[in-house]
Amino acid sequence: MYILRCIFMTQLTSRWPILGKLLGNLQQTLMGFVALPLILVAALFIRVAFEQANAFQETLLKSDLELIARAISGPVTEALLNGERENMKATLASVFSIGRVYGASVFDSDGRRMAAAGITERDLTHSRIPLQLADSGEKREEYRKVGGRRVFSHFMPLFDESDRTQGFIQITRRQTDFTSALSRLTWLAWSLWALLAAVIIGTVLTGHYRGIGRHLKLLRQGMARVAADSPGYRFEIRGPREVQSISVGLNTMLDGIQRREQELEQRRMAEQTLQLQLRDSQTLATVGRITRGFAHELGAPLSVIEGRARRLGRYLGADDRDLAAIRHQVRQLTETVHDLLNYSRPAEPQVEPIDTDRLIRDAVNTVAEELSGKAVVAQYQPCGQTLQPLQGDRRRLQLALLNIIRNAAQVARYRVLVTASGSQGGVNIDISDDGPGFPGNRDQLMEPFYTTRASGEGTGLGLAISASILDEHGGTINLGDSAAGGGRVSLWLPSGPAPERPL
Repeated sequence: MYILRCIFMTQLTSRWPILGKLLGNLQQTLMGFVALPLILVAALFIRVAFEQANAFQETLLKSDLELIARAISGPVTEALLNGERENMKATLASVFSIGRVYGASVFDSDGRRMAAAGITERDLTHSRIPLQLADSGEKREEYRKVGGRRVFSHFMPLFDESDRTQGFIQITRRQTDFTSALSRLTWLAWSLWALLAAVIIGTVLTGHYRGIGRHLKLLRQGMARVAADSPGYRFEIRGPREVQSISVGLNTMLDGIQRREQELEQRRMAEQTLQLQLRDSQTLATVGRITRGFAHELGAPLSVIEGRARRLGRYLGADDRDLAAIRHQVRQLTETVHDLLNYSRPAEPQVEPIDTDRLIRDAVNTVAEELSGKAVVAQYQPCGQTLQPLQGDRRRLQLALLNIIRNAAQVARYRVLVTASGSQGGVNIDISDDGPGFPGNRDQLMEPFYTTRASGEGTGLGLAISASILDEHGGTINLGDSAAGGGRVSLWLPSGPAPERPL
């Protein structure tokens, strides 16, 4: 049935496009497909009922005349047979007190009027009515014109004791009596229809609003909010099941759109990050090429200066302060060149099993020897358990530890403490000092050429080189605060081979 209605609606709107505009919304559709058919059915029902009532009313009016005719037929027949005209007139006059009649008269069998009361026909001798009544012996009813007016006439034959027709009675009633009753019925019927139509329309409109209209209004308001840039808005699940399913579908669609937007935003951010990383990589590659060339060009003169300084030292003596200052500056420049070379072009890693405890001890002992005679000491505190061996390039891991321990020693007041412990699948190494600690923006400390020391006291590559080495071996490096109030560098290295890194 629903499909048939859809097909019917499609054909109507395709043939008459104006119907598509008139039935463009749900309320108008309900009016067109629910209220209007009900109103038409009510009109048809009232029409049929009106016709039945009209027929009943007309029958009732006609039966009144028949009852009057039967009531006076006995006295009139007796007076007719006895030739008593005055009695007939008196009997006919009495009908006006019985019911609403226009006229009453008595005719003999030939149609001559014998007596009359009110407005009646004068002569029916030339009419076929006397003959028809005599032949049929039954009543006859018809509309006739009497005294210039349309009347309804009821003819009843009068019989003697031998059942022979002796005459007939004519009782008339104005046609307006019938039409006025019909008019009253018509007015009543269509008033009832108008009231019923108003009730149907009101019921449909109220039912539409209460049942679905207000919920659709909320949906429209919600859509307007979403269109006004409120993507976080979600529709309430309320109303009939159909409206609830629409709300659920819209919420699901909005959730999907929001997820897609988040995915697109994440993808866009990832692309921006990759572009920045690519640009940084390209910049670092360029800097690396320049740095390698600079380091090679600077390395040869430094070697010559170092050699000449040693030769002069043999002639001038080891206590020459100017010569000692020259050699110190040369060593610093040489270390800077080595740092630049280590950062810009690391050597091919030589992976081998590494004794973790021995690796840490060697790095701490090296720095401790460098600190000999100073107020700062570097100490290694074993954890009391056997550490898992590492897999990697021993020389580069040693370099990473040396850079971090040396940095800690440069800012420490009295002590640098190195501890190690085993962890799930790797080794934790902590380097702590009692210095001033790290500054607020710690992420910059691992960027190349960034240093917090005065100019000429460092290249800013120590932590950057260490972070790069840890990354090569699949490890991590984090900066924090030590228990002594200084800085703490926490390293983690996997005990197995470093995982392959994507290009």
